[in-house]
Amino acid sequence: MSLFVAFAVYGLVLVSIGVVSYRRDQKADDFLIGSRKISYWVTALSAHASDMSSWLFLGFPVAIYTIGISEAWVAVGLLLGMALTWKFVAPRLRISTEETGSITLSHFFSARVGDQTRLISLTAAFASLFFFTFYIASGLQGMGTVLEALFGIPMLGGVLLSALLVIVYTTLGGYMTVAFTDAFQAVFLLLAILVVPIFAFFSLPDGMTIGDGFTFGEAHSVSQAVKVALNWGLGYFGMPHVLTKFMGIRKAEELKKSMRLGLAWQFLALSAAVSIGILGWVFFKDRLEVPQYLFLNMVNQLFSPLAAGFIFCGVVAATLSTVDSQIIVSASVVTKDIVNALTERRSMLSSRLSIVCQTSIAAVITLTNSQSVYEIVRYAWSGQGSTFGPIVLCSLYYRGLTKWGAFAGMTSGALLAALWPLTGWVFADAPMIPGFFGSLGVIFLVSKFTRGNPTVGAVGSRGQAAG
Repeated sequence: MSLFVAFAVYGLVLVSIGVVSYRRDQKADDFLIGSRKISYWVTALSAHASDMSSWLFLGFPVAIYTIGISEAWVAVGLLLGMALTWKFVAPRLRISTEETGSITLSHFFSARVGDQTRLISLTAAFASLFFFTFYIASGLQGMGTVLEALFGIPMLGGVLLSALLVIVYTTLGGYMTVAFTDAFQAVFLLLAILVVPIFAFFSLPDGMTIGDGFTFGEAHSVSQAVKVALNWGLGYFGMPHVLTKFMGIRKAEELKKSMRLGLAWQFLALSAAVSIGILGWVFFKDRLEVPQYLFLNMVNQLFSPLAAGFIFCGVVAATLSTVDSQIIVSASVVTKDIVNALTERRSMLSSRLSIVCQTSIAAVITLTNSQSVYEIVRYAWSGQGSTFGPIVLCSLYYRGLTKWGAFAGMTSGALLAALWPLTGWVFADAPMIPGFFGSLGVIFLVSKFTRGNPTVGAVGSRGQAAG
């Protein structure tokens, strides 16, 4: 009963935020980008919360628990990748998207190369919708798994309930709702993941230390460590649901404060996840038949039912904060790049219909898919990072970018990330690396041979075209 009370209170808070935001988000720009008036602290927390799904609780600690401390290189890669994205992408992207009137990355790419044929915007739009749908499916599967483990709700019911919750509060408020719910969930999930290793450490049996019986795994060579870090860190350059958070901040000058707050949040969250994996070995060693329940079992052992219920809400918070951001970005893509809605009424209608449709499709994928949450996330992460990361960087820094270079780069990045693991070649277990750098090479090569017509210059340090 206590678990139900905790989840009911949490769900009520989310829906309440959506209702309040509904009274504010009356225009399409409000619904899709918050009219670029989001504060620095909401930007920081929502950007990082939208990146951390249930993987933070159910995936990463399990990797530490089963493989060893060497998996901590994943955290190093994520921290470095996000720091570089804050530093070199966020300011220019915020300024240049406002100058071009771009609400979506797809529109920004088109404006950057002067494409009047919609080839670039449609290519980017359909690619993002494809990968986002799988990403959303992984989130629904994660929430369904939690509800099944805690309440015995069948996967079908858990997935449908999760999808309904996301649809209700996202369609009510739009971008503003997502930003504020993500900020709320960022604080909530950080407290949840911090309190568990702290309580676990002070609950160790007398005489037992963290090192007792813990496997540090096979030591990574320098090259292996770099490979792991790059495979995760490069993805941030091409994550639309993270990048759009930079676009919505009210002032570009406030991004420095956002960066400091966001990176501190990320460091604490990842450190806590690593600690849970290490402490899990001390608590359970080889006694867990289902390793993915490591966090759930540890919480049940350490806390009362009501306290455990609120901590488990942190898992839901991590998942929802990722899923809702991806859904609202997809709605922006459908409205501005595919439907090309010109009126406020049509924009709002198409946005809300796309939210319902995409979430429903993701739910179907979840219920008919046999892959794990980790496998689906890795597929979507590699696909998005390889498709959009290189074109984002080139749009901001490469003067010679052309329409055909952008098209070829996005297409090659998507195909390389999807097909490279099937080859068994080097980096088959890290498809982001060949996908990202392959796409970057294709952009430069094709742009060089299709530079017959001048294009808009590279964005300067203040977002102006360099020329």
